[in-house]
Amino acid sequence: MKPAGILPMLGRTYRAAAVMLLNTLVVLLVLEAGLSFAFAFKDRRDRNPVSSEYGHERVRDAYPERTEADMDTLLRESWKRPYAYEPFTQFKEAPFAGRFVNVDANGFRVSANQGPWPPDPTYINIFLFGGSTAFGYGVADDETLASALQDALGSLRGRVVRVYNFARGYYYSTQERILFQELLGAGLVPDLAIFVDGLNDFYHATNEPLFTDRFRNLVADETTSSVKSLARATSLGRALRGLGRKLDPSPPAEVPAASTSRDSSASTEVSVEPLIVDVVARYLTNKRMIEVVAADFGVTPIFVWQPVPTYEYDLQFHPFAAGGFEGHGASEQGYAYMAERVAADPLGGHFLWLADIQKDEKQALYVDKVHYTAAFTRTLATRMAARIAERLASLAEPGSSH
Repeated sequence: MKPAGILPMLGRTYRAAAVMLLNTLVVLLVLEAGLSFAFAFKDRRDRNPVSSEYGHERVRDAYPERTEADMDTLLRESWKRPYAYEPFTQFKEAPFAGRFVNVDANGFRVSANQGPWPPDPTYINIFLFGGSTAFGYGVADDETLASALQDALGSLRGRVVRVYNFARGYYYSTQERILFQELLGAGLVPDLAIFVDGLNDFYHATNEPLFTDRFRNLVADETTSSVKSLARATSLGRALRGLGRKLDPSPPAEVPAASTSRDSSASTEVSVEPLIVDVVARYLTNKRMIEVVAADFGVTPIFVWQPVPTYEYDLQFHPFAAGGFEGHGASEQGYAYMAERVAADPLGGHFLWLADIQKDEKQALYVDKVHYTAAFTRTLATRMAARIAERLASLAEPGSSH
């Protein structure tokens, strides 16, 4: 071929490639626009994410005191808020201003009669740490554990109590320890620090917080992760993720495999037992480190082992128990092991075992698989307040154990 004939051929090839690329972009843009419209319609049509998961009538029965519109708003505000990045703990609840759910820019959920920030030393200031049950997913600001506990305590040692709710979705004892240390390092020192744990420690049995895989991939391949992040921001990416979940029903990597049946075989229990032992050992190590740091800063720590539906609760009264508890199923065996551990050693004056307060309850206590109703939250807060006042009195006695 003569050189003069090459240029026209290259030109035709370039034009064909350009047209193909342009058509591909147009198709992708049209597809993105169509999916955006479809998802917007779906999001408006769906009452709330909890009803979509469990069925509207079942969820409706958990909120007899609320209108349907208020329930939908509350559950959207509970579950549709984004997380924000935070050093060392990976993530936090992002600042949010809603009708029922409000998160302060300083990292805590707003409670009823919220105290000032920074905390006023004329009050007894309490920092509350925990996961989504302590944060109060599914209940309003004035129905959370922090609000109910502040009301139940009233005052301690002649000073008004103010509780700051630093609980966050998916948090467990390792993240709580780090967050507590970070607050102390910033000069924010409470009188009491309360840690409500149990459920999420077994959920994160491998000691990896929620977004570990995402951070691991980012460090391993920044370019690929950036493309994935861009894809996650599009409606097309959302559709592909949804398709992927349908094609691969396996649980997320951070969820430990565990039996959710009360008829678990002996072989299953043996295979899970080392993992359970490791989780409890890790929790006790975190507890010990918190106690050491708290003592140096003059903070009284209180550790609460929380109630969960898989332990000492009649599941015939749990409308969301069908299908088991997925990643939270490990708490059934974990709590049984922890109960034996506490029976052998009560773990000191700072530890409160409240895992069995629902043992004789004959009513629904949860608004979904694991999150408490407002009424059960008040019950837990009342029991916590009584035990906290009792323990503080005993810890103040001469010769008492710290």
